[in-house]
Amino acid sequence: MIRSKSKSNVIKLVLILLLAITIYLACDLRFPLQPKYDTPEAQAFLASTDPQDLNDLYEEIRLDYLVSRQYNATITARSIRAPEYLAYGTLTFDLSRKTYIQRLREFTLEYFQHAPERIRDSLGRSIDFHPGQYSVSRRGRNREGLPHKIWSTTPKGFEGVQDMFRLWSTLLPLPLSRKLLDHLGGTDPVYLRPAVEGAHWEVTVPDDDGVDRLMSQWTGESTRRGIKGEGQWENLWGSLPLGVLRADVFRYMSMLIEGGIYADSDTAPMVHPYLWGVEATSALHPDLEAILPYITKSPLDPGTHAQSPRGYLPPYGSRSRSHPSNPFTILHPEISLVVAIEWDSHIVRKPNNPLQWRWYRFTRSLNNCCYARNLQFAQHLLMAKPFHPVFLDVLQMISSMADKNKDDLEAIGALDLTGPGPFTDAVLRYLLVQYGVTPTDLRNLRGPTRIGDVLILGEESLLVGDRPWAKFIKHVQRFLTSFKIENERDPWFWGIGYWSWKSGGRVYARHGLVGSWK
Repeated sequence: MIRSKSKSNVIKLVLILLLAITIYLACDLRFPLQPKYDTPEAQAFLASTDPQDLNDLYEEIRLDYLVSRQYNATITARSIRAPEYLAYGTLTFDLSRKTYIQRLREFTLEYFQHAPERIRDSLGRSIDFHPGQYSVSRRGRNREGLPHKIWSTTPKGFEGVQDMFRLWSTLLPLPLSRKLLDHLGGTDPVYLRPAVEGAHWEVTVPDDDGVDRLMSQWTGESTRRGIKGEGQWENLWGSLPLGVLRADVFRYMSMLIEGGIYADSDTAPMVHPYLWGVEATSALHPDLEAILPYITKSPLDPGTHAQSPRGYLPPYGSRSRSHPSNPFTILHPEISLVVAIEWDSHIVRKPNNPLQWRWYRFTRSLNNCCYARNLQFAQHLLMAKPFHPVFLDVLQMISSMADKNKDDLEAIGALDLTGPGPFTDAVLRYLLVQYGVTPTDLRNLRGPTRIGDVLILGEESLLVGDRPWAKFIKHVQRFLTSFKIENERDPWFWGIGYWSWKSGGRVYARHGLVGSWK
């Protein structure tokens, strides 16, 4: 009897331990947020405080938050399999904004010294921006919104794109239906006008010679593949041995200088980009989010805050309070960058998302296989307003790695030299120095998340399956056959996105996975 009772206690203990482990794995054990500035009294204090002091307060909260979570740059790099250090000694995930700004400023002065004046000026001002600065002049704030431009590249130019790619230029110019406009908050804000009235989209798909010409135009140097020159870009461009490396550099440069959408030639939209991430919720520290709307000047250069560059601007402006009901999609003045998570190895380690427990996930996660980072952002589809620091940052990383390893660039590999590896690091670094967000905060996301001016789409959100894609294509064919543009109907069969039971979020685009490594 005693043995039976003892055995029963052991079973109970084992069950309790298993329950405790399950709860531990399922729960989000991040440092709890305790907002201090969400009361009316605190809001009145923020409204009456000098912008310079608010900037200091913002930075103090950001750093204190990271310290309270025992942030460590080395451990952070290891956690996603990123290099601990950049090519010339700086920690990859140094939390210092000053170090970040200084590195980008030096790169700009060195690599863009021959660029057109408008590019040099805009780059200089975008580097000096930080979360606390925005344009006082509403006329100067993102007045052009998202540039209606679509970029891609193939060896044959536009003739080399997949048929599905042509949907970008066919569907995006059409106005949205009333039903879809309701998801954007109606039709009142001026910045929603492209969705209400439709807009012309310029599609640019240069061949290899065209890419050379555009790079020369943007850098002010004579860049030619396979031919090194005296200038920084001439030397870098001429030293890249593979077409895929140049294609990666081109995608970052096109987003940096021109903005709009970069889409690989084997992609197509299934939801209008205006609606991507329309259900996003903010993951920013509530105190930082409370302070941002009240900061109106830059501590770095108070005299230039009304001369914002076209495109990228740090969040937030007073518009967030003027139109609180309008979702933060790329149309919103305070969203400057849209990226999607391509791979998160931790998803298979959480019992709260069993629908994503597929065998290939387990094997890739256990073996750290097939991806440059175990938390990685997709680069086959990008959406941004011009002069965003993320693209300047990734170009700086590429140039420094190429210079340090110029005798054997191919040994680094495309994924780590120009591909999703350095791009992921650049996105994560921006989120860290601007908003105090670490890779841990981005694990196991289900659905879209907004962090300041960055909209992050969930994993698999740009990889729609065959069946929903087939339904979408049939609907588009019927729509284009009748071609009646009415406010009550549109070609977007899945509305704001196909709900995927596999990922627990919406899917917005198709990737054919047939692109060529040139």
